[in-house]
Amino acid sequence: MRTFIGRAIRNILGIDDTELPNGQLKYIKDMSQKYMHLKINEENLIYFLETLKEKHGLEEISLFRKGTAIFSSEQEELSKATDFYELFNKTRHMIDKKLMMIKDKLWVTIFEKENFVFVVKCHVKLSEIELNAITSDVIKNLDKVLLEEKNVLENPYISIGTHVN
Repeated sequence: MRTFIGRAIRNILGIDDTELPNGQLKYIKDMSQKYMHLKINEENLIYFLETLKEKHGLEEISLFRKGTAIFSSEQEELSKATDFYELFNKTRHMIDKKLMMIKDKLWVTIFEKENFVFVVKCHVKLSEIELNAITSDVIKNLDKVLLEEKNVLENPYISIGTHVN
């Protein structure tokens, strides 16, 4: 009876007290590193973004740095990504968190890593392992991709970047 009430309370309050299956996560990470041969093409930013979305199962990814949108995979959705970025900036100082997940039609994950703020939309909640993999792919290839796009990091006001007030 006690477990039934506890389970009912956890379901009503939405408390998830399950532990991460560390053994399974380690196995998946090992296997993905061993067999994942999809390499991101660094020659073209658009192709890079499409490959990144396909590799990680994303619907959209936007990258911000110091109030500037460096790129967005969906230009028509950049204003929404900018709104999420601004919300994250306003609230992260109050709650002292570097990760925010919001359920809008898709899961929107906003997180800060390597002095960048990522806004990622996906059909599922992304794990920390997946967020680290996305960060790694972007950071590893960012300079190579963006150098071909008129050096965005030095000039944030070109066509693929939009300044955020």
